[in-house]
Amino acid sequence: MPSSVKPLIFLGAGGHAKVLLAMARLLQFEVTGVCCPLLSGDRERTWNGIAVLGGDEQLERLNPETCLLVNAVGFMPGNQLRHQLFCNAKSKGFNFASLIHPYAFVDSNSFLGEGCQVMAGAVIQVNASIADNSIVNSNATIEHDCSIGLSNHIAPGATLCGEVVTGSQVFIGANATLIQQVIVKSGAVIAAGALVLRDVEAGSVHGRKSGRSGGHNETK
Repeated sequence: MPSSVKPLIFLGAGGHAKVLLAMARLLQFEVTGVCCPLLSGDRERTWNGIAVLGGDEQLERLNPETCLLVNAVGFMPGNQLRHQLFCNAKSKGFNFASLIHPYAFVDSNSFLGEGCQVMAGAVIQVNASIADNSIVNSNATIEHDCSIGLSNHIAPGATLCGEVVTGSQVFIGANATLIQQVIVKSGAVIAAGALVLRDVEAGSVHGRKSGRSGGHNETK
């Protein structure tokens, strides 16, 4: 475990959690438990070699001074759970670890907030800023001077050109491309593979060709 770092407790045990666990182990963190309602029925159970502590109610029994949390719940459009877990735990005094894969590039003059997760192959360039609880997924690129808001998910292969600004809880789908200086307002969804040439309004979906909008306003 890196020196002077507290053990990690995972919140969530899905697919995103598996990737984060592999990364935490690669970085030699100690992961001592996982909280997940779906696993909480059997307290003797382990998940990928880690003790199952119970559901989210276990936060009431944990000491914020002795551990760091990892928000291992993924963020998909229309799902507020990841953001809610982060805010709830912060209100109880917990802090979140940021995890950066050793094969990611994060410029020394960029800024990462608390609880950020930067996956393998991701690039974060000079003067870019990533707010708390955001995911920069595998092979995504955040170019110079971008400002990424709270609880965003930049999905695998997405490219944000220079000076892009996003609000809170924005989802940018796999292989989407946002040109320079585009503004994406809070709660917006950029569909996989979309090309974004202009600003995107709050709560709207940009680039969706078919399927349900999931409660968002749809744009093209």
